[in-house]
Amino acid sequence: VKVGQKGGETTKRVRRVVEAGSMETGETASLSKAVIRSRLNALKLAFSEFYLSLVLLQQFQVLNREGFRKILKKHDKEWRTDEGLKFYRTVVLESYFVTSDEVDNLISQVEKTMIDDLEDGNRRRAMNRLRVPPLESDQVSHSSTFLLGLNIGMSTILIISAVLVGTFLTHFRSPVTCKTDLNYTFNSSFRNETDDECLSGDWVRISAVRMFRVSLFLAVMIFLIGVNTLGWRARGVNHVLIFEVNPRDHLTAYQLMGIGSCMFVV
Repeated sequence: VKVGQKGGETTKRVRRVVEAGSMETGETASLSKAVIRSRLNALKLAFSEFYLSLVLLQQFQVLNREGFRKILKKHDKEWRTDEGLKFYRTVVLESYFVTSDEVDNLISQVEKTMIDDLEDGNRRRAMNRLRVPPLESDQVSHSSTFLLGLNIGMSTILIISAVLVGTFLTHFRSPVTCKTDLNYTFNSSFRNETDDECLSGDWVRISAVRMFRVSLFLAVMIFLIGVNTLGWRARGVNHVLIFEVNPRDHLTAYQLMGIGSCMFVV
């Protein structure tokens, strides 16, 4: 696609390219606007993914340089010498992975092509599609925080209610009711020998745990993942890069904890 085309020129050129490819593959040469639009969106997505790969490569380049600098600085501090600094200036800073600007040039070319050719000169729309937000720029959503607090409050009330019911309410069950209960009658694992053991309500608590342990485990696991993510962010750990999470579209720590607490309430 030639750089500098404006208006509908990009769409027309893409249409000609798509139709030419369709004729080579035996498809019909007459394509609707919906097909052109879908393939144009696929091309934009491909540029966006390529841009993301370039940004990750650029970050890897910077991390390697900073890693060498910190290691050699630690070396000079421990051995009380300046050999590490000399090595950093003469070898590391002169190496190809530091001096090369090919990645920067590719990033600039992708941005220019996306702006001028694929978005018809709309820089804001193009950069919104390409931009990879850094980890530190994650903004805490007020709605996520509110829902998290609401779900935690309801979960606390439910836990207290369950503890009170399991502790006191089962003591008021009569021996006849307890012994005629289906779980008590047909499940030998919950059957007790005496009325006192039946009145203790142990079989009720065991039944509740066995019924809801899978969903409870899943809710607690998701909530703790959110807690871990919050701790990683506080310590500066780039979990997005480590676990290869999509930097543009991923759940924040508060959203993860909100999902876990909501599942617990449900």
